[in-house]
Amino acid sequence: MAGSSAHPPAERRPDLVAGHSPSEDASAVGCSLADARPGPTGEPAGGTPATLDAMEVPVTRTLLLSAALVLAGCSDGSPDPVSTAQLSDGPVVSYASVHLKGGKTSEPKFFDGGLTLNESGDVSGLGGGDIFVGLLAHANAFATCTNPGTGQHQPAGQNPAPVTISGGVAIPASEIKNGNLHFSVTTLEPPHNPRAAVKGECPGVQWTYEVTDLAFTDGTMTIQQPKDIANPSANIVLSLLCTLSPATANGSVAALDVTC
Repeated sequence: MAGSSAHPPAERRPDLVAGHSPSEDASAVGCSLADARPGPTGEPAGGTPATLDAMEVPVTRTLLLSAALVLAGCSDGSPDPVSTAQLSDGPVVSYASVHLKGGKTSEPKFFDGGLTLNESGDVSGLGGGDIFVGLLAHANAFATCTNPGTGQHQPAGQNPAPVTISGGVAIPASEIKNGNLHFSVTTLEPPHNPRAAVKGECPGVQWTYEVTDLAFTDGTMTIQQPKDIANPSANIVLSLLCTLSPATANGSVAALDVTC
């Protein structure tokens, strides 16, 4: 059963997981991405900002999306045409290859709160601007039926359907230090719980049906920067799917049970 938690309050957020469709015209940046090389000091050179839609965005095992790209010259010695990349209708931000800290095999931590799932970790490569961290989770449900007249309890009459829940937390740009951030995000509890039973769930529809525990099977964390609550599919700079096997029991999830 879920108890009190010190984790930040969650915000409900639909459609947390989003893809990205790069544009077909990479020539807009002036030289190919394969031909691009960093400047000797890492400082951006002058130029005209280009949008992300004008360049191919690499995808890693964590579906890593670059929030911005800095080009400081081309290998053929031609002048640098682009200094920074700009998110469409968003602010210019510094180079960002957002990833979990700790190397390629690093994974976040999970905590099963009974009816909620918490994910936490540390990321690097963020640019400027407020962010929104979302978490979408799937779980197997355990439920009971209660006779409201007598208070009698018994297990639900059929296996409850898998549950999908989500949550999120907004984090101000001031929390980001040199592109680094510690995040902690928790889902909301299942909505409409308890509720009136439907046929087949309990001995009668007058009984109360209540999900009492969730065993989580996966969680997808997304980071949006800059934050745009009205457009949940916009500005996704990191999307990370982790499977939890075996399904979780209440408490901390063992690292060996997490695969991202």
